[in-house]
Order: sequence, then C-alpha cells, then structure tokens
Amino acid sequence: PSASATGQCKQTVSVAPNTAYTLTAQVKGSYVYLGVDGGTSTWTPGTGSGYAPLTVSFTTGASQTSASVYVHGWYGQGNVDADDISVN
Repeated sequence: PSASATGQCKQTVSVAPNTAYTLTAQVKGSYVYLGVDGGTSTWTPGTGSGYAPLTVSFTTGASQTSASVYVHGWYGQGNVDADDISVN
C-alpha cells in the first residue's frame, strides 16, 4: 500500500444463495484487512514478524451467486502478505 492507496487484492468467488460462509486467511503485516464487498470485514493492527489468522463470517442473499472477497493493507503501512485464503 502507498500513501494514497490500500494495495487491495480481490477475487470474485461463486457462492450459493441464502448460505452462511466463513472467509479465513493467514496474514502478515500492519493494518491488514480481510472482508467481503458489501458485507463485513475484520482487521489486525499488526502481526509482528509472523502470520496471524483472520476470520470473517457472512451470509449470502436470496439471489446471490457470487461474492467478492478481499485482503488489503492500510495506507502507507508497508507490505502485506496473505496465505491460505479460503471460503467455506
């Protein structure tokens, strides 16, 4: 992330309508965010030198067949790493 951008990485995934999901990731860095567009997100202020887990739960709408999930770092806070991202 730069001083004027969050350095976001996003992917659209297929989902079933009216279904509860859990988005998980192992993240490393300062002010790392994990979330779902139009839904919930969570963040960590810092993970030190190692990885830490982040988890977000969301439920799809009645006709929803896709969801955009993302990970990003906050403005000017340095590099962010993410691994083992999954939607279950």
